[in-house]
Amino acid sequence: GLRYTYDDKDFDFNFIPLFAPLLPESISLVSDSDELTPRFGLDYTFEDFGWADNLLIYGDVSKGFKGGGFSAIAIFSTVPVGEYDPETNWTYEFGLKADMFNNTLRVNANYFFAVTEDAQINATVDGGTAFPIQNAGDIEVDGLEFEITWVPTDGLTLFANGALLNSDYTNLDPGAAPAQSEIIFNNPKATVPQTPDFAYTVGFDYRMPLSFGGGGSEFMIGANYFSSDDYFVGATNDFIISAYDRTDGYVGLAWGDNLEFRLSGRNLTDETDIISGSRALGGFIFLPQREWMLSATYRL
Repeated sequence: GLRYTYDDKDFDFNFIPLFAPLLPESISLVSDSDELTPRFGLDYTFEDFGWADNLLIYGDVSKGFKGGGFSAIAIFSTVPVGEYDPETNWTYEFGLKADMFNNTLRVNANYFFAVTEDAQINATVDGGTAFPIQNAGDIEVDGLEFEITWVPTDGLTLFANGALLNSDYTNLDPGAAPAQSEIIFNNPKATVPQTPDFAYTVGFDYRMPLSFGGGGSEFMIGANYFSSDDYFVGATNDFIISAYDRTDGYVGLAWGDNLEFRLSGRNLTDETDIISGSRALGGFIFLPQREWMLSATYRL
């Protein structure tokens, strides 16, 4: 595939400084950029591969593009609007999709390697009063993603999915927020935000037929456990999310073919987890505490 993108943005604003209202400023900016982004893909399906009932392998190389623009979130700054350049990305991916053991085990897995140039990152500067988008430099990210589903016996399904990630700045702008964090917060090395080393979910679903209530009556139970390693929220590397985990589950009863009752619980261990926030402004985003939901469903 081949795509051509032309991105054109205009910014017109009458800025009135908070502490100097008699000195308004008229701001007019133009940003335009274009990029040719190709994609090359190849897959092959094995009709009979011995240990696999179905096997597909694939490879993909693609280029991505994000246009430039303007940042205009600055509470006290005398230069309220900043410009940022386009970002480009090359991603290389190789993977497989396989059904095995009489279609009772499914494995989807892939390895990817991504190179981003002029990466656009959300920064926190000026003591937490300005939040520009900066071109921090170049980033490399590689990782392994997987999805596994296994049905070892009738009614029972086991599943797992997750990702292992490795990320690094390969060409960091000394003036960008990540580089400054090494000085301001004594970080040994700037870290790419929102990239935990691992995150995964494991769980099960089980359905057991019942003799009462007519055909289709079943007892149901299931649970899943999610875990994530720690990671930085923003490019400034001033706020880190600690590693956390969550456990959800449910029990249910299907009565005949039409009626179903289910009791579901989220965060069953009642953990207090923060997933985002701002060190400068002291604001935090919490995941919900323990939640319960009772539902009844009738199908016509």
